[in-house]
Amino acid sequence: MPRHPDKLEAPPRLGKPQPLILHGYQTTDRKGECIMKLITAIVNKEDSRNVCNELLKSKFYVTRLATTGGFLMAGNMTLLICTDDERVDDCINVISKCCKQRTEIVPGTATMGLGIESAMPMEVTVGGATVMVTNVERFEKL
Repeated sequence: MPRHPDKLEAPPRLGKPQPLILHGYQTTDRKGECIMKLITAIVNKEDSRNVCNELLKSKFYVTRLATTGGFLMAGNMTLLICTDDERVDDCINVISKCCKQRTEIVPGTATMGLGIESAMPMEVTVGGATVMVTNVERFEKL
């Protein structure tokens, strides 16, 4: 069965590990350790445009996913960024500069017994970012 020329398979794990290179992207070094990382950043929807623009200026490629969650069930943006291991700190610094925590007053509902509700404003912290970094075992651009 002919192999598709654009799809490369990982080298066998027998003997000395070899680097895996897919479409010009090397995902492992000669020791078999991952050198590509996936950064998943959850940012406030209001901060997302600015952080995406700054990441693109810094030559990071970003995939945006609209998400909701957290205490307020507010709109967030989940950013997926695949980059080389040595650029992870640069990426996190860009995100950090663009996503500052701040406090906002939001309408809240407090139950005062017997089913009587009163809308009381609440001060909550919004913004900032939640960032996770994981190893990329395989990377293909199809």
